[in-house]
Amino acid sequence: MTDLTLPRDDSSPTLQGKEEKALILKRLYKSSKNFESKVLNYDIRPGLPYWVSRFLGYRSENESRPIWLLKWMDKFRVPNLLESCLCDFFASFTTILLICTVFSTTSLAKLPIPIVLAPAGAVVISIYGYPLAPVSSPRNVLLGQFWASLVSSIVTKILLDHNTMTVTVERGEMGRNLVWLAACLSLAITIVVQNITRSLHPPGGATAVLGSVSPGIVEIGFKYIGLVMAMVLIILGLALIIQNISRRRYPMYWLSPPKTEAPAKSYDPEKGLAKLKQIVSEMITFLEESDENSEIRSMLADILEKMK
Repeated sequence: MTDLTLPRDDSSPTLQGKEEKALILKRLYKSSKNFESKVLNYDIRPGLPYWVSRFLGYRSENESRPIWLLKWMDKFRVPNLLESCLCDFFASFTTILLICTVFSTTSLAKLPIPIVLAPAGAVVISIYGYPLAPVSSPRNVLLGQFWASLVSSIVTKILLDHNTMTVTVERGEMGRNLVWLAACLSLAITIVVQNITRSLHPPGGATAVLGSVSPGIVEIGFKYIGLVMAMVLIILGLALIIQNISRRRYPMYWLSPPKTEAPAKSYDPEKGLAKLKQIVSEMITFLEESDENSEIRSMLADILEKMK
């Protein structure tokens, strides 16, 4: 644990007020960065068996081969665009089909709401259309959808009454019963929470708005969270399989993007000195056009002479 106590030295004045707070905040920031680098950036996938790590999105360096069942992609040199179109079509079709099946044949079918497919479609496009984007990582998908469903459930519990809301929404009268305010607040608060937790996920906006304007969802209350998370787990489970059987990869990371350190630039003193000489020579040439700068010109000439 990081020691936040400030050092005391009798020979130096005691840190006061703002300086003391600034030092504590600096140490807290440093400790949070250490936690992120040691915990969130730690990747256990390289140590797992190949058939486990592959379907968790891990690839060894320069590896982009499909599984044995799809070796024909390499044999016939299938273009990446065609591969993406085939995988996206199959994945989208299968995902929505499975969600409809689960929500129609399990206890979820007893809920007084239609199948929540609008957020599901947005999540599917996010994951399969932009698999390597930060907003499509499992962490952002799970947390982003969780915050969206939680915020909309809380806001609707506070503002809306289901008995009068049904008539209001069916007539299209969003101005009554604070439905408009619930929708606005749900979306706005969701974006703020996602930014604070660094779990920004655009499809969460659809989840938040739908949860605040649909009478059936307002009626089930906090069960909406479980409904959304079940949908997300189905989508992620299929994505881990479909996205990793071909030459594609998902996800790039789970908790936090890996930090890439920039290579250290080698400094050549001779090149630096030559560059400095060139700059001084150009300055002297520029000053030769005016007689008023003779003193500066002579001083630069002396400097250039000493560098030779």
